[in-house]
Order: sequence, then structure tokens, then C-alpha cells
Amino acid sequence: MIIEKPSDEKYIDDDELKSIIRRKIALAEQFMVEGRFDAAAQAFKEAAETSFELGEIEEAMRLLDRREDALKQRSMPGSRIGNYLHALQVEVDASMKAGKLPRARDLLKQMQAIAEQGRDIPAIKAIKRQLTELQASTQSMAVR
Repeated sequence: MIIEKPSDEKYIDDDELKSIIRRKIALAEQFMVEGRFDAAAQAFKEAAETSFELGEIEEAMRLLDRREDALKQRSMPGSRIGNYLHALQVEVDASMKAGKLPRARDLLKQMQAIAEQGRDIPAIKAIKRQLTELQASTQSMAVR
């Protein structure tokens, strides 16, 4: 809410600044969930700057720490979940090659659960596509 001072200067009151901070934090957290770590870092930085303007130094420092966490996640070469999914994918490929389709399906379902737990959207989509293809090939084999 913009309030006019007697000197005709416009300023934003403290409640509006706090609301802006909350919105920026929520946006940053959403970016983190989506894996958009650069955008999350920027949103945390903006929230920290606004907190600093409001005089909440400890909150600003905490938000800057969260920004650093987002930047660290961005720069990680590979997560444990990603490494585990890769190892399972190797097993899926071997099972498919050997004709062990039920085993491949079970491994893909494990991979899907792991990817969903880690909120890895691209991996979830790829695994669902593989499951659909496997199910289609299984059904076509059953028809023959």
C-alpha cells in the first residue's frame, strides 16, 4: 500500500514490505522445488535486500544463507538421487535386453518413486515414458 507523506514522497509501509518479502520467499521456494536454482537464488537475494531495508538484519542474513544453498545446489555435479537413478537405469537396460520385462517394470517403478521423492520433474517424465513404452511392448507381445 503506497502512502503519501506530507512532503509528497511516496513510500511503502512496513506491512507491505513484509508481504513482499513473504511473496519473494514463496517464489524462491517454488523455484527450488522446480530445480530453477538461479531463479531461486535471485529471489532469495531480493527478499534479503528487502529485509535489510526493513531493518531485519538477522532475517536478511538467513535469506542470504538460503541463497548460497540454492547456488550450491545448482553447482552440484550430480546428486545422490541422480547417481542412484543412473545405476537403476543400467539395470533396467540389462533386464530389457535379457527379456526380463517384469523385472524392468519393477525397476522403473522404483525409479519413479525415487524421482518423485526427489522432485526431479525431467526424470519423472522420462521414467513414465519408459513405463508406457514397456507396457505397450508387453501388451503387443501378449497379443501375438
